[in-house]
Amino acid sequence: MRRVFKVTGDAAAGIELTEESAKLAGDRNNFFYADESGSYVVGPLSILTEPQNIRMAGMFVMPTAYEMTLPSTAVTPVPQLIADPPIEGFANLAQSVAQFISELI
Repeated sequence: MRRVFKVTGDAAAGIELTEESAKLAGDRNNFFYADESGSYVVGPLSILTEPQNIRMAGMFVMPTAYEMTLPSTAVTPVPQLIADPPIEGFANLAQSVAQFISELI
């Protein structure tokens, strides 16, 4: 089963949905497609955020734009990815648990 949503019948932009995939198209040369094999972006891509706000694999962030301009050498290595586990939530939970235990004692 397949559903296609367009403003008009001959519009280039639209949304196509199936039971296994989704496609959001601006035209036939620029679209986003996702199915069980992964997500695909076709066409020019603009990411409107700073590099350090881009998270990869849930664990790593990119260095800041300034750090990316510094040369990486054996003496002063500049990492391409920085380990930054999302532990803010765990830290808040640990603080709440510690406060609860202190109230019990």
